[in-house]
Amino acid sequence: MNKIGIIIFARSSSRRLPNKVLKKICGQPLLKLVVSRVKKSSIKYPIIVNTSSHKSDDKIIKLCKKEKINYFRGDLNNVFDRTIKCCKKF
Repeated sequence: MNKIGIIIFARSSSRRLPNKVLKKICGQPLLKLVVSRVKKSSIKYPIIVNTSSHKSDDKIIKLCKKEKINYFRGDLNNVFDRTIKCCKKF
């Protein structure tokens, strides 16, 4: 059985703009804004935020828990492995 879902990649440890996904735009964190726009789609797929298990991303997880958004944590440096594990879990 094929399952389809939407994975949103987010991390806080960017060099160019640290904590970009938590910056407020129109009074909301960018990640929350992206998730809410994806939810407005006419096709309803599960949404998963894919982030690292590094402590810098704990704030992302806190937001996900507060907003009841599914999330997956994995290796900070190996995005491919993190994505495969996320797909297997969900």
